Amino acid sequence: MIPALVTHLGKEKETVQKIILDILHFCSPVNPQLILSCGGLATAVPLLSCDFGVLRAKATRLVMELCNSPEGKEEACTMELCPRLVTLLSDVDGDVRGMAAGALMVIGVTTKGKHCVAEAGALEPLLKLIDPSEGTTTVLYSLKALTCLAEVPSCRADLVEHLEKFQPLKRHPSRAVVSSTDIAIRVITWVA
Repeated sequence: MIPALVTHLGKEKETVQKIILDILHFCSPVNPQLILSCGGLATAVPLLSCDFGVLRAKATRLVMELCNSPEGKEEACTMELCPRLVTLLSDVDGDVRGMAAGALMVIGVTTKGKHCVAEAGALEPLLKLIDPSEGTTTVLYSLKALTCLAEVPSCRADLVEHLEKFQPLKRHPSRAVVSSTDIAIRVITWVA
């Protein structure tokens, strides 16, 4: 069933594409490798630039979920997906921004991924998203992506210059955001 869904994802109308993306979303935690092996990541990528915000958000969510697996991270780096995700960090739709930050976060867990995210120019757009006016999920994913980037020496140097942007988040209503802020500051200011 998964191969047929992936094949039809790029060929159907928007209403059907939303349903297929939802089905793949529910299948991805169980077997992301199957979706990846059928070309799921490559098929979802064109939907990242469609005109419909809901479809962009669902496609970005699927990309994030597929990149949770080592194979997905590797494929995202190989197909140079990070620049496209960085563009989505300034999307008009808050869900798209959040899911793009989440995708960069999971890609940035690996050493290769950190460098791909850094080279795509994610640092400045992610710093803009740690604004308390953004949704909690967007702020959280952005903080975690920035924490990954802090392990890249050139990014760490830039992040030290922007530590004041993290301070307001220490009073955020979400405990997860406060905890992630503390971790980000410790990683950014860590000295070997």
